Amino acid sequence: MANTHPQVIIVWGMPGQQVMKFLEMFLTDSRTSSAYIMTCFPLQQMVFRVYYKLAMDGKLTPVAGQIVSSASSLPVSYEAMNHVHAFRADMGQYIEKSGRVDEELWADEAEAVRRFGPRSHELSAAAPPAEAAKFFREHPSTAQLMFSGWVTGVLIMDTVNQPIWIMNRSTYMAGLYDQNRYVIGSDIVIGDYGGPCTSVAQFLGAICNCNQGGRGALLQSLESASWSLIPNTVYSYGQSVCYVSTIALSEPLNVLTLSFSDLPRLIKASAEINTVIPKAIDKGVLNFSGCNLATLNVSRTTAQGALDWEFLNYSVDLITGPLLRSVDVSGALVISPVFNRPNTLVPKSNYLFLMPTLEQEMYLLYLKMEAVTAVTSIGANVHIVLHEYDRESVQNITELALKTAASFDLPDPSVVSVSTEQSVERSLVPRRINFVLGLTGKDITDIARFLSVNPSTLVVVSSVDLAHSYKALVDALSQLSSSVQERLLSFNSLPLWSDNSESARETQPLLKLFHSIFPHPANHTPSLLRDLLAITFIQAVSTTKEGVLDSASLEESIYTTGIITTHTVSLGRFQWGCTSTSRDDECIYRNYGAQNIAMLSMQRMLNPKVPQLTSPTTPSMVYRPRSRSGALTPAQRRGIIFGSIVSVVAIIAGCAMLLYFCIDGRDNDAAPKDGDEPVTLIFTDIESSTALWAALPQLMTDAVAAHHRVIRQLIGKYKCYEVKTIGDSFMIACKDAHGAVCLACEIQTRLLGHDWGTECIDGAYREFELGRVDMIDDYEPPTARLSEEEYAALWRGLRVRVGIHTGLSDIRYDEVTKGYDYYGDTSNMAARTEAVANGGQVIATETTWWALSNDERAAVAHTVMGPQGLRGVPFAVEMFQLNAVPGRRHAALRTEVEAILPDETATETASSGAGALLSSVGTMTGPAAGIALMLSSCFAPYPVAQRVRELQPLLSKWGVGAPPRSRLVSEEDYCQGLVNRLAIRIATVTQARQRMGNNGAAGAGDVQGIGACGVLNPFMCEGGSVSDGAKSRPSGMAVSQRSEEPSAMRESRVCRRSTGRGSLLSRGAGSKKDSCSVSTVGFHDDVMPFASQASRRASEELDAHSVSASMSGEVVVVRMPRNLVRCHRPNAVESTSEKVVDEAKLGGGGADRPQLWGW
Repeated sequence: MANTHPQVIIVWGMPGQQVMKFLEMFLTDSRTSSAYIMTCFPLQQMVFRVYYKLAMDGKLTPVAGQIVSSASSLPVSYEAMNHVHAFRADMGQYIEKSGRVDEELWADEAEAVRRFGPRSHELSAAAPPAEAAKFFREHPSTAQLMFSGWVTGVLIMDTVNQPIWIMNRSTYMAGLYDQNRYVIGSDIVIGDYGGPCTSVAQFLGAICNCNQGGRGALLQSLESASWSLIPNTVYSYGQSVCYVSTIALSEPLNVLTLSFSDLPRLIKASAEINTVIPKAIDKGVLNFSGCNLATLNVSRTTAQGALDWEFLNYSVDLITGPLLRSVDVSGALVISPVFNRPNTLVPKSNYLFLMPTLEQEMYLLYLKMEAVTAVTSIGANVHIVLHEYDRESVQNITELALKTAASFDLPDPSVVSVSTEQSVERSLVPRRINFVLGLTGKDITDIARFLSVNPSTLVVVSSVDLAHSYKALVDALSQLSSSVQERLLSFNSLPLWSDNSESARETQPLLKLFHSIFPHPANHTPSLLRDLLAITFIQAVSTTKEGVLDSASLEESIYTTGIITTHTVSLGRFQWGCTSTSRDDECIYRNYGAQNIAMLSMQRMLNPKVPQLTSPTTPSMVYRPRSRSGALTPAQRRGIIFGSIVSVVAIIAGCAMLLYFCIDGRDNDAAPKDGDEPVTLIFTDIESSTALWAALPQLMTDAVAAHHRVIRQLIGKYKCYEVKTIGDSFMIACKDAHGAVCLACEIQTRLLGHDWGTECIDGAYREFELGRVDMIDDYEPPTARLSEEEYAALWRGLRVRVGIHTGLSDIRYDEVTKGYDYYGDTSNMAARTEAVANGGQVIATETTWWALSNDERAAVAHTVMGPQGLRGVPFAVEMFQLNAVPGRRHAALRTEVEAILPDETATETASSGAGALLSSVGTMTGPAAGIALMLSSCFAPYPVAQRVRELQPLLSKWGVGAPPRSRLVSEEDYCQGLVNRLAIRIATVTQARQRMGNNGAAGAGDVQGIGACGVLNPFMCEGGSVSDGAKSRPSGMAVSQRSEEPSAMRESRVCRRSTGRGSLLSRGAGSKKDSCSVSTVGFHDDVMPFASQASRRASEELDAHSVSASMSGEVVVVRMPRNLVRCHRPNAVESTSEKVVDEAKLGGGGADRPQLWGW
């Protein structure tokens, strides 16, 4: 055996002379003296004595860690452990008091410690007396045996302290095996011990027929004449397992990483992966008990030789991390290699690439060329800059670029190679897509300067360069404007490492694991996340139910499985080989697995709220030749020349006519025109715009203009179509749902990032929310009470609500507007979806959500809102909130909003979407209810048609739209709807003006104050309140033609009176002094209390008590023309005598007594 030069010798037997001589022979033989010796706890003392006796005799030199032993407890030198401390205290007292310790029995052990042990020993404050401490220090192996005996003694003392057990031998044995567990020194757990039991008890957790109490083991090494714990070697198994005969330990997987000392980028990569692995293991987030991890320090010249020596002398199953393409690693599987710079794929089956390859990135760049060029509106011309590449690599990358461009029939890219001494700045081309490969530190500064000077240029870097130079890129670009940051692009298939939002962590387990290992944002880099993915991938593919796979079957298992998923990140499909078909053998060689690759800008890396440039896509990697036409004959060439001349003349003439006739035409290229294809409609609206115009008229002009610019820029970016604007609302049509979703989300992020130049808009929104606290029960303002830091991160400027719906639409071309409009249920549904949203919120219906692909849905952060009711829709509609700005909190959906238009309002000449935009009316509460009630009472004496005509001047003055009335809506309902809309507008504007008049100091109580002034709500003066405000009914409205006749109502006067004793039914003659000061000949005063509109209906007569309680002593004088004919109907609270009627007609005493009018 010695001739085989063993590396490890396992010594396992009974202590005796034979074992001793065996050890002496192996430790002194030149063929075996360098081998490691592994032994067990019973042989610890013998191995210690033999080893150091030979050392003291000069026959060997002690090597730290050469002797390894298994044990069931920690060395006695670990005083920090409770059980070790208890042992040392108990045995120390025994040594001091008994004096029965004969050190001569272990003199050789003490001599070895004095000669080969540490030169100084520090005693802890809690150590036993000096003599005992000296004994433990100088007799480490003997102390280990003493510790084993002490544990046994303590356990026996625990058992005999049970009075019932010690009655006789049988009761003692029964007690020992009665499912008992013992804790020694508060650290060591021994048990459970169990006797015979039934199968049912065993199924329910009982331990049956078990006399073994230990459940753990560890390894100790001999260093400096003392036993020490080997880190990460503690092994334990569950209490439910009694005997370890059924436990099998599989062969560990040997993982190797290389550290290149002469390549700075690979030095950094090696340091990062060697940081990720220990942290993941130490925190217990990864179970790598079945893997051996090792690092080999090499250089470019020594890498191959060192690796060959490693293969020859050690077992290497796989390699991960830094590597050179020139190193031959045929003997191992390579998972997620990290090269010095981007390059083409290594076509070998033992290489597995987890990150996007250069082939995938190039393919995706051309696949998403439309989105890339839309950033700065440049052409699809790609310029590739290769820094520090050899001739062969330049040729391979050039061929790849030409092949990819030809597959999409796009212009061939230009390629330039830059040497090591040169800078890439001179090789960058303005107004081009510059794809730079092989970044260096100086290149980053040059690129940042070039982007700042050339606003129409894009720079694209590979994910390999991004990982190597991420911190340098962040330092260089974080101080520049967002317009520069958005023009540096890269590729990514991982979760966004810088996204610290809770929603991102919950939806992406790998990101959550990454942030738990590296909580500090400074460590949130793509390279560390890449290394964590590699480690979790290795764990996923190497660990099975049977244990850890060996190196021979690991590669085969990966290609057989195809797609590997780790922490919800899918990688693959990995394929390598040929499949026989009916026609021929189909061969697929695919050793790369990155899926869902997206292009993102540096702006998004710095601010995760910014949308990514493209949706996650897995490139098909199917290449095809460029489309080419055949050769032309001379006759064809002459015909083309002649035709070209004629065409040029015709084009010139056509352009002149186009400029003459169509100078005002619209660009309708982006408009969806096929009525058989679904169209996605977006409706937007500014929250509280009317109140903002009233409060901040000087600021709103510029703010709305900025709002329009932002939305129109995004409409062009996502190739959508602006159908129309109505006030500050947009109607937008998109051909595909994903573009609409991206557009809607980026509206929120762009408005949040816009520099509004003022904080007055945010202050106004806060005051609006605080004003609703006293108006609405249980109202909790979603943003007004946020801290300044929280508010600044989530809200800024105008708040826009967005609704999205997808479906078929009736598409018509309008000859007047020269544009397309969209009619039908899709328009109605989109507008009503926007109506239920809050400012800053994006709501999509289920049809839009399910119109997205699986990858697109996975990339959109969202909240399921559940089925919601919409006005005029006979069924609940599933809604989804798109979390464009993570962390925003909104009020509940505004499903209580009532509208005055039914579904049938849309006519053939008016867009249903526009009608829906005009139709929303809020719930009637607070001052608006009082104003609506006062207006209804004032206009009530007139017929309905005349009421509608008389309302037109007021509607026009206050800028309130009057939609046409449907034939299914009564004139009465239509008139009341117009009154409600007018009341809401008056109340909103007056409240806003009063708050802003108080220099923005208005609080929650301002609403009451506004009502108390008598301007808005007469009910709220002198402690009054409204018990039943006027509420609009969910019905449609119509508009009658405006009357040209003079209006009697234009001379009416409405005044407010307060009764002396708060009663509406008792008033003396002296009350005439309280009459309205305004008096006009030909008019008389009638006094009537405010009541709800229901009091006007014959079937709902008022109860006197409820009237008096609700009015709180408030009456209103309505000055009416004397010659107005009134049909009077008596009710419960006024006299039915003829005298009352006569007094009312003559303007006499009837005015001194409160009456209720009936029409």
